Amino acid sequence: MKKHFILLMLAFATMSACKKGDQKSISGLFGRWKLTEQLIDPGDASGNWQKVQGNQYVTFNADGTIKGDYLLNAKRFTIIDSVTLNVSPQMDNTQAVQWRYKINGKNLEINPPCFEPCGFRLVKQ
Repeated sequence: MKKHFILLMLAFATMSACKKGDQKSISGLFGRWKLTEQLIDPGDASGNWQKVQGNQYVTFNADGTIKGDYLLNAKRFTIIDSVTLNVSPQMDNTQAVQWRYKINGKNLEINPPCFEPCGFRLVKQ
């Protein structure tokens, strides 16, 4: 009986640790991000990452709003999990779209759905 209890406690501790790690990753999305690169593809999947000139920013607020001078078509977001966002466009009565994202330290990569590969790389400010 003691053995089962210890195994159960270890399983619970492992699950709790994973959830805490996911929360840290998710809350890491909030804040101001500077656009640094864009994945540009001519439509034949031969695209590559290109540096962006100038200063363009986007802010993901804890209240679910998106502000800034980049991603202007995006209005609101909901975090689904540590790799997926539901993003609502500026136009009312338009269904939210799932975007993939990955946070690695102060770097964020966003991949909205596209017919050809596309994406954005940003650095936290």
